[in-house]
Amino acid sequence: METVNLFEYKEGKLLNVATIKNDRVIGKNRTTHEFTFLPNLAKNQIYTINQDTLIVRGFSELRKNSCLTDQDKRLWIGTEEGLYQVFSGGFETYKREFLPTIWSVVEDLDQNIWFASYDYGLKKFDGKTITSYSETKLEKYGYHFHFHSSVDKRGTLYFPNEKGIMAYNGSFFRPINRVGCLTSFYDRDRDLLWGGYRLLAEVYDRTHKLIRAIGIADGMEIKGYVVTIGKDKNGFLLAGWIYRALPLQLGHQRTD
Repeated sequence: METVNLFEYKEGKLLNVATIKNDRVIGKNRTTHEFTFLPNLAKNQIYTINQDTLIVRGFSELRKNSCLTDQDKRLWIGTEEGLYQVFSGGFETYKREFLPTIWSVVEDLDQNIWFASYDYGLKKFDGKTITSYSETKLEKYGYHFHFHSSVDKRGTLYFPNEKGIMAYNGSFFRPINRVGCLTSFYDRDRDLLWGGYRLLAEVYDRTHKLIRAIGIADGMEIKGYVVTIGKDKNGFLLAGWIYRALPLQLGHQRTD
């Protein structure tokens, strides 16, 4: 029996806002926003939860790595087999040879969809054609792309990867740090970028200057890797992590 906990991070403390056991919410559901997430890669399910409902999607035949609900409320699923778009209960499939090992999906301000692959760099889909940015071309900025890419209000894209966080402003790529990063989150209200790492989360301003690191000493009692960060409509930040080691080569990781 698996239990999944969703936490809210506020003022250095964590509050459990929802507990899901055997695909059902138990106890009080305190969520104030809708979240779509993968609680367990091994179990291979997608959860969507809001204050009133929990939806569990199976798709057990797919080895899922990431998911995204775009501006048109379409669900995209990145998998080891390729990319899937879910609509009205059906699928549109983009095969592995075109979009392989997709770990993250993000929509830019021009409604292009970007797909980050653990093995094969980046792909951009404009609705008709796919543009490839190979890992070989990008390796000095980032490689082995991880979870939850994000975009800020100026249209800059952020791709967490084994080398750190890589930014793309529409003209060129560049790294903004040099520590292996698992996930990113852009706080539009405060114009801040968050990154999730081993044992801590970091916050960057609009110039990509590090302004804060939050770890165990600040009350964030984690014992593993921060793999997702989010925010509800009341401004409360949510962070999720896994305890076990990841099968990734995250060089130069902090140990504090």
